[in-house]
Amino acid sequence: MPATSQVTITGVKAGLPFGSESIGPLTILNTASGDAVTDLSSLNGDNTIAVPSWAIGVIISLPAGNTTALKLKGASGDTGVSLHLTNPSVLSLPASQTTFILNVAGAGVAITFMWF
Repeated sequence: MPATSQVTITGVKAGLPFGSESIGPLTILNTASGDAVTDLSSLNGDNTIAVPSWAIGVIISLPAGNTTALKLKGASGDTGVSLHLTNPSVLSLPASQTTFILNVAGAGVAITFMWF
């Protein structure tokens, strides 16, 4: 029997001129989830990441003190989109996504991929 994964994002923006504003809750639900966490010690340059067949998303977690630049790419020739150096990134993926590339500007960065 498949597992169920649920990722919920909530937040509050405070100190706005009119007070505060809520974010979410925004929920991503996978009723056919598996169990996978991938730990990667990065290579310098393009690192091809395989997406589990059941996954509809991933949380990319980086070390608290990371100073190495990372870019998310769809193909090796892409310029890519820069990711925050230390904050986690949440990606929602289509069923057709089998891989993506994480370009890392240095080897040895400990990256955790939490699939859902």
